[in-house]
Amino acid sequence: MLLGDSVKKLRKIVLFVATFLCWSQISAAQNIDELADAFGHIPDFAGILISPDGDKIATLMNYDGQRILVTKSLTDPNVAPVGIPFDEGEFRWVRWVSNDRLIAGVRYSAKIRQDRAFKRGSRSEVVEFTTTRLVSMDWNGENFVLLSKRNRGRNFQPQFQDNVIDMLPEDPDHVLLSLDVSVQNQPAIYKLNVHTNDRTLVHDDLRHVTQWITDRNHEVRFARGVEDTPRINESRRFSYYRKTVDDEWIKLYDYDVREFEAPFEFLGFAENPDHIYVSQLSKSGFKGIYKLDVDAQEIVETISESDEYDLWGIQYNESRQLIGYTYKHDMFKRVNFDEQGKKINRIFEQNFPDSEFLISSQSKDGNRLIVRTESSVDPGSYYLVDLPENKVELIDYNYKLVMPEVLSKTKPVKYRASDGIEINALLTIPKNETADKKLPTVILPVWRQGQRFYHEFHYWTQFFAANGYAVLQINYRGAGGYGQYYQNLGKGEMGRKIIQDVIEGTQWMIDSGHANPERICIAGDTFGAYISLQVPTVAPTLYKCSIAHAPVTSLDAFLRHKRDFVGYNYTKALLSNDEWDLDQASPLFNIDNMNVPVLLFHGEKDMVIPVSESRVYAQRMERAKKDIQYFEFEDADAYLSRQEHRIKFLKEMGHFLEKNLK
Repeated sequence: MLLGDSVKKLRKIVLFVATFLCWSQISAAQNIDELADAFGHIPDFAGILISPDGDKIATLMNYDGQRILVTKSLTDPNVAPVGIPFDEGEFRWVRWVSNDRLIAGVRYSAKIRQDRAFKRGSRSEVVEFTTTRLVSMDWNGENFVLLSKRNRGRNFQPQFQDNVIDMLPEDPDHVLLSLDVSVQNQPAIYKLNVHTNDRTLVHDDLRHVTQWITDRNHEVRFARGVEDTPRINESRRFSYYRKTVDDEWIKLYDYDVREFEAPFEFLGFAENPDHIYVSQLSKSGFKGIYKLDVDAQEIVETISESDEYDLWGIQYNESRQLIGYTYKHDMFKRVNFDEQGKKINRIFEQNFPDSEFLISSQSKDGNRLIVRTESSVDPGSYYLVDLPENKVELIDYNYKLVMPEVLSKTKPVKYRASDGIEINALLTIPKNETADKKLPTVILPVWRQGQRFYHEFHYWTQFFAANGYAVLQINYRGAGGYGQYYQNLGKGEMGRKIIQDVIEGTQWMIDSGHANPERICIAGDTFGAYISLQVPTVAPTLYKCSIAHAPVTSLDAFLRHKRDFVGYNYTKALLSNDEWDLDQASPLFNIDNMNVPVLLFHGEKDMVIPVSESRVYAQRMERAKKDIQYFEFEDADAYLSRQEHRIKFLKEMGHFLEKNLK
C-alpha cells in the first residue's frame, strides 16, 4: 500500500537561531575531511519565495541535514522564524496560495508487491519506488491538510500526486492539479480545494497525454504526450492545442524521436488565440524564439534568435503578457522588454557582472522581488529587492560552511577532436595556482547526452579544486545548449566518438601544460561514470585512477531495464549503433583491460540506474583481483540527496585522489 492517508506526522518548531540573516561562516576548511563536510552539506536553501503581499518569505532549508519548510515575517522582527519538518518523507517544493497559506509537495519512498514473470513461471516481489503527495498549511504550520485520497475501486494508486499546473492566483482557495485517477500515467485535470481536499473534474484524460498547460485565463489549452511502441520500435512525441475551451483539439506535431527532430517546442500562449510562441531551429542551427500561426503552420514573427547559443524560454508578467526571454550561453541571462525588468537587469549586471541571476519570486504588485545570484565562485545568494525604495538587501546564501577564499573561477575552453569537431569544456585551475604548472588533474565528462556543464557552482568541481586539482568538465558531442548540430553528433556515439572526445580532452590538458601526465584521474556520474570506467580500458596509460557514481556498466543490460519505461526507443537510439557492439563498449566486459584503481559508489534506492549495474561490476572486478573499492549507500537515491551520503562520498573521493595522484 502506498503512503497516503497515513501521512500525518507534521510537527512545528520555532527557530530562534541559525536561520535567515543570522548564519555565519566558519573558519576556512584546511584538510580533506573538513572540505568534504563543507562542500557535502546539501544547499542551505532550495529557493526563497515571497508571499503575494510581500510581507513574508518561505523556503526549504537545510536544518541538521533535513530539508524543512521555514517561514519568516519581513515586517515584524519580533516574530521568530518557524520551521516545519516532516518525520517521514521530504519536502520537494513549496508555493504560496495566498498571503497566509502554503502548499507543498512531499516525496516518499514507497513499496508495492508485484507479480513478475521469470523463466520458470512468475513470483511475487516487492518493488520500491518514489511517490509524492501534496499538503497545505497556514504559514505558521497550523491547519495542516493532506491533499490526497485513496483511489478506491482501482488496482493502482497515482504515484505522483503533487503536479500542480496552475496556482489560480485570483482564487486562493483552489489550485489545478494534474492527476492520473482513471488510467495510470494518463492524468486528468482537477480543481482542488486546498482547505477541504474536495476536488472537481475540469478536463478528462486524453489517450497518452502526460502533460497539460493552461493559458492566462487558467483554461487548459495545450497538451503534450508520449507513446512508446517497442513492438514496432517507435517512440512518438505529440502535442495538441485548442484556440478556446469551446474549440476542438488541433494536433500540432506527431513524430518519432528516433528518426526526426521536433518541428518546434511549445513555449506559451500569445494574445491572439491563432498564435503561439515556439522554440525551433534557426537557419544557423540554434534554437530561436518565434510566433507561430497555428492554422497556417508558419512563423509570423521572430522574437529573437542567435547564431551562438540556444534561447532558453520566454518570460511573462503577472498578467501573462510577454515581457522578455532567457538564454544560457555560459551563464543564464534574461533579456527584458519592460522597464521594470530592464531596471533589475541593470542593478545586478552592475553589481554582479560575473554572476548569473534569476528572479526567484515576486510580490503580486511586482514591487518586492527575491533574486538569486550564482557563479562558479558564488554557490547561490538570495537578495530582497525593494523597487519603490530602490534597495537591495542580502537575505542569505548557500553553502555557508564554504569560505569564498577556497573557491576557484571556471572559464570556458575549446579543443579540437581528431575528426575536426570543436569540443566545448570548462576549465578550473585551483586558486593561487597558474594554468601552466602541470597540476594533478581530474577529468569530468558531462553526466548525460542533452545535458551540459554551465558556468555555475558545481560542488564536485569546487571540492576538487579546493584540494589542489585542476578540473576539466567536458561537454562532449551530444551535450545540449550548443545548437542542434552539436547535439545530433552524439546520437549513437556513446561507446565510440564520445569516448574519443574525452580521451582527446585529457590529452589537450597535457599538451596545454595544465595537467601533469602522471597524475590524472577521471570521475563521473551516471553516463559520465560509464565513461569514467570505459575510457581507461581504451586508453590504459593515460589515467592513474577512476571514480564512478551510479554508472551504467552494461549498455545492453541498461537498455533491457529501460524497455519497460517511456522513452525506451529514444534512449536506445542515443546509446547504441549498428556499427559497434554494445558489450565491447561496456565496462563490464572490459574488466581485463581495467588496470587502474577504481572507486565505485551507488545508492541502494537509485531509481535511475539500477544498483545491480555496480554490484555485478564490483563482484567481477574482485573476482579478477582488480583494485576496486565499492561503497553502497543504504537508502540513498540517484542524486546523493541526503547530506550524510554526500559528505561520505566527498571524503572517500578526496582520500582516494590523495593516495593515487599526490
